[in-house]
Amino acid sequence: MKCLAALGLAAALTQSASAWPDADWTGLATNGLWTSANNWNPPLVPGIAPGDTNTSIRIDPPANGYSTVTIPENTLITIDAPQSVYPTIFGPEWGATLNIRGSLYCPWYLAPVGATSVINMFTNSAYTAEGLALGNNWWYWGGAGVTLNMYANSFMGINTLYWGGYINLYDQSVLSITNGIDQRTQDSVSDSTRAINLKGGTLVLPASFMATVNDWISRGVLLVYGVPNDVTDIVIDDANTNWPGRTVV
Repeated sequence: MKCLAALGLAAALTQSASAWPDADWTGLATNGLWTSANNWNPPLVPGIAPGDTNTSIRIDPPANGYSTVTIPENTLITIDAPQSVYPTIFGPEWGATLNIRGSLYCPWYLAPVGATSVINMFTNSAYTAEGLALGNNWWYWGGAGVTLNMYANSFMGINTLYWGGYINLYDQSVLSITNGIDQRTQDSVSDSTRAINLKGGTLVLPASFMATVNDWISRGVLLVYGVPNDVTDIVIDDANTNWPGRTVV
């Protein structure tokens, strides 16, 4: 399945090579807002008509402009290209930051890379997609160590996590992963570049993940308030009525 996904993505990128990227962050509006057309090349807002047909979006630090991108509160960004063309947000990359205060929907992947790149999800924000490639992508393993911070009542709902970075789950945040997690060690990606740090948030995993969670604890990649191997403070629940058929941590 991973090979098929890689081949499919390669085909998609080949088809759109002449237009890569379809939207490129420039930061030239100097306000850092995703919703300002002058922050993008071409000057349309991806996810808000008439810019919502973009399939390849790149968020890199610009030479002159803001490298912090913010989706404002009460704003829904919807990348509505069909999943068959693999609409991907490549970023934040190489030191850029994405602040999600509203909601972001992408039918394929958000794919940040670079050890100093950060995604912040603030109170009541949401990200839903096929998946998140957090410093670990099936086509590239050289940008591990990205950080995802999820704060109070933020929600992320994805099918698959490619796990090569750090995840901090603060109070009442929820990270829901429905299908599975790719946690390979390859190139720069290893247990030294990834961790999930429970700081009051909740991790919702596929069914029958209890043994996997215990393995994470023993490896020191599942922490409680920054403390590894803390077996007594981690509750693994496979009979949670709010999440039937799931493993809740």
